[in-house]
Amino acid sequence: MKRSNKNLTNLLAFSLSFAFFSAQAATCEVPHATYGAKKSELAEKHSGTWVLLKDIKLTPNTIGYGPGGNTRFESTFYNNQAWLSSADELQLNGVFARHHYDKDVGNIFAVTATANSWREPQVLDSAGDVDELNMLLDEAVENLGCEEGALLPFRIKGVADSVKWSIESNPNKKVETYKNEPVELVGIYASTKRAEFFAMPNLNIHLHVIFPNRNFAAHVQQISLKSDSKLFFGQ
Repeated sequence: MKRSNKNLTNLLAFSLSFAFFSAQAATCEVPHATYGAKKSELAEKHSGTWVLLKDIKLTPNTIGYGPGGNTRFESTFYNNQAWLSSADELQLNGVFARHHYDKDVGNIFAVTATANSWREPQVLDSAGDVDELNMLLDEAVENLGCEEGALLPFRIKGVADSVKWSIESNPNKKVETYKNEPVELVGIYASTKRAEFFAMPNLNIHLHVIFPNRNFAAHVQQISLKSDSKLFFGQ
């Protein structure tokens, strides 16, 4: 009887371990969604509004992005909010930033990835440019056990030596570089669906930036990130 109980205990321990590691493996890809015009349709649907912002499902753990209707603003989805940014030199920082919008406001398209929660942070080495940052995230994804690739939202809190950001908003465009700037980078790591999630050329990430001291969001063109930034992956 004692041996039987011991075998039962071992079996239970094995089952719990298997369930734990299976759950960890499953978090290599979180629930994700695409809205509005698909990438293959953008040639004919490059203007207009194809999804209303009110129809995009957001949670506190959703990250996403997309161009506003008629490219009048850029959208960053983060912390259960839509961060809308338009280039406007009459506004502070040259950006008209807002979180509130009318019910008929929408995007050409939007993509999102939604986690159940955020993993414990990993501390990153410095990254001299976007390519080096992508390599750091590649290594971090492999360390999670996702050797076959992943589709995960992420955020990075740190300080940029320099960050070149842009906002495309018809009829205006703004491109600027900030130095020694606190940043919160948000994006989707999508090595398994790079085209669908508009990964940057030859990389696995699409990257936006929230400027916490300036209260607006933008697309990242290039960045040099100081060491000791904290990387959070969704799971």
